Amino acid sequence: MVRRSRAAGIMAAFAAGTLLLGACSSDSEETTTDEANASGTAGLRIAAVIKDEANPFFGTIAEGMRDAASEYGVDLTVEYAPTTNDEVGQADKLNTLAGQGFDCFVVIPISSNNLNQGLGQVSAAGVPIVNIDSPVDTEGLAAAGGSITAFVGTDNYQAGVKGGEKMKELVGEGASIGLIAGLAGNVTSNARIDGFQEGAAGLTFVGPVTADWETAKALDAAKAMIAANPDIAGIFAANDTMAQGIAQAVAESGKDIKVMGVDGIEPILVDIESGKVTGSVSQYPWVMGQLGVEACIVAAQGGAVTEFVESPAVVVTADNVADAISNFPQPPAAFDSPFAALIQK
Repeated sequence: MVRRSRAAGIMAAFAAGTLLLGACSSDSEETTTDEANASGTAGLRIAAVIKDEANPFFGTIAEGMRDAASEYGVDLTVEYAPTTNDEVGQADKLNTLAGQGFDCFVVIPISSNNLNQGLGQVSAAGVPIVNIDSPVDTEGLAAAGGSITAFVGTDNYQAGVKGGEKMKELVGEGASIGLIAGLAGNVTSNARIDGFQEGAAGLTFVGPVTADWETAKALDAAKAMIAANPDIAGIFAANDTMAQGIAQAVAESGKDIKVMGVDGIEPILVDIESGKVTGSVSQYPWVMGQLGVEACIVAAQGGAVTEFVESPAVVVTADNVADAISNFPQPPAAFDSPFAALIQK
């Protein structure tokens, strides 16, 4: 398998409009600040429609959005998907906000096209749209009369590669590794699993089996996998909430099985510190939220916005988890915003 560059991977995924993750519910949330002391940002109103608040990954994205909104003195309204995979409910949230005079939208779709109708209306009104984390199907959106101003997100394939390389380093050549994916056909999950297999080339793979991004389903899948494959040395999960379920199954088995996930949510960092989980390919969710708001501000002010911004990922293990925890929700390594200098203050 030929390794792709990070930039090529994220741009290809964005053009295809196919990355996905899992979600759950929350009421709307509005952040208003009295710190609008810069005339360039005063009065700007940004709306965000994202996935579930219950998943710590998306909660951290929202925290990054709120912190950026407060820093720059803009009004921010956040709507969460009603349930994990409620595509219609999430679309309804967007449709409700579409005609309310917002200056920019930040979106994380549940599927690549479930928000396209509403986003078409937003684009028709001349309002910029910043897409973060899970790309919109840009061809489908174009057919609906819309377009994306900028995309910010992780190259999920390369995140998988990093996880695979670390797992191979830990278990050694020829070991048997289980693979637990998210939703069947989910391209984010597929990219992470495929990348992991490249990074761990030379190992033997069991699966992948799907667990729908859910902890309980991953627990059951891991129990079955361990029972059927007594020599299994490690299990890779396409996200951290599933890794938590796998870690429980491993603990119950009493075996020394390495567990690796993707996302870098706070609970998994605690599990890494305690030794329950081996590692996580930590994304930069707080940074994604921050960059989404900053890109919106630049676009709403009429500035030129970078079309693709890759948010990096870093493998967190026992070696660096203390720094990851102490820095949380900010990322475990430095990242410079390409938008901050463009904001008119």
